[in-house]
Amino acid sequence: MKVEMARGMRDYEAKDMIVRERLLQLIKKQFERYGFSPMQTPLIERLDTLTAKFAAGDGTDVMQEIFKLQDQGKRDLGLKFDQTVPLARYIAMHPQTKLPFKRYTIDRSYRDGPIKTGRFREFTQCDADIVGPKSMHADAEIISLTLDILKESGIQAEIQVNNRKILLGLLEHLLIPSKLFTKVIIVIDKIDKMEHEEFFKELSGIGLSETQIDALANWCKGKVDLDSCDIDNKIAKEGLAELRELMRFIPEELKADVRFTISLARGLNYYTGTVFEAFAKKGKMKSSLAGGGRYDDMIGSYVGGREYPAIGVGIGLDAIIAALGEQAEQHSVAQLLIIPIGTEPVEMVRRLRTHINTIDDLNRKGVTKNLQYANHYHIPFVAFIGEEELQQNKIKLRDMKSGEEQLLSVEEVIAKIGDV
Repeated sequence: MKVEMARGMRDYEAKDMIVRERLLQLIKKQFERYGFSPMQTPLIERLDTLTAKFAAGDGTDVMQEIFKLQDQGKRDLGLKFDQTVPLARYIAMHPQTKLPFKRYTIDRSYRDGPIKTGRFREFTQCDADIVGPKSMHADAEIISLTLDILKESGIQAEIQVNNRKILLGLLEHLLIPSKLFTKVIIVIDKIDKMEHEEFFKELSGIGLSETQIDALANWCKGKVDLDSCDIDNKIAKEGLAELRELMRFIPEELKADVRFTISLARGLNYYTGTVFEAFAKKGKMKSSLAGGGRYDDMIGSYVGGREYPAIGVGIGLDAIIAALGEQAEQHSVAQLLIIPIGTEPVEMVRRLRTHINTIDDLNRKGVTKNLQYANHYHIPFVAFIGEEELQQNKIKLRDMKSGEEQLLSVEEVIAKIGDV
């Protein structure tokens, strides 16, 4: 048989995992700095949980991209496509949860969608959500957290922000029938990737008039300033007021990296207010690095209407790595390779391992092959331990980058490598 990998999936080698783990630790640290606690939900959910109209929603891209399966009892199931819907299901099943509830989760998600740079069918999302507060303070905190994480990751990023109420109000103002709102918003969300002819064709196919399409294009393709934006519609004015209040709570040092984008919609039906996406300011990566928004109705919809205001962000680990274009020099977590020369330095190795990530030459394959091994895996130091070194309780340590060798005690080796 021809051995192949499922399309849109990847293996992660050690060099990839070292980069991923470093970024994950950085992200976890920032989540916890903001007071979010860890949580995890299953990869598999009931299909009706994922496909509810207040979750994926009819007509959305993600509705078509759910990986579907059945268990032996013929129950319809699906792989989760994000971390938000499972959180909503959890809160609905645990109504006694003390609010506000701040949680983060780092887990895999699955979408059977198109594959491109930074986009795969299996991907890791790093989510942080706040359930409970209606205040725009919560929205500003989530946006600030997102910018802090991207900055710490080494990416200069910009957040594009909008409010779903502004878009809905704009559609009402243009007399577009409410039954078409979802389909129109899905097209608007792709406007930056479309030529005008394609934009016109899709919206006319939905049923919009030429006048309505031209008006939408003027609003969504032009530069609209938040301070001066005015739409003669009650719900749009409510959305504009919320967005202006949100901007008041963004720290001054971050405000220059937050930009109002009236065409930003995000494709999922569950968003009710603030929506945002983060993009790298430099580089070839054009896809979003993170995105999220307010979903005040979704949790309550699972339990018959109780109000659960909520706001969250999903940060794409794979997208960040693609944006960084990062290749790890270190292909192993080992800091030190022990090369015994006619000796068995068991106790010495044990002492070193209490402080240093250490590999012992288990095959006893000699100096040349061990040095080749260290070079291949970019292990920064090797230790030669022969009879003379063992008698002196010393180690001949070689820095693989400089080639410098020193005769050191175990304690001196620990001190030296611990500083690297």
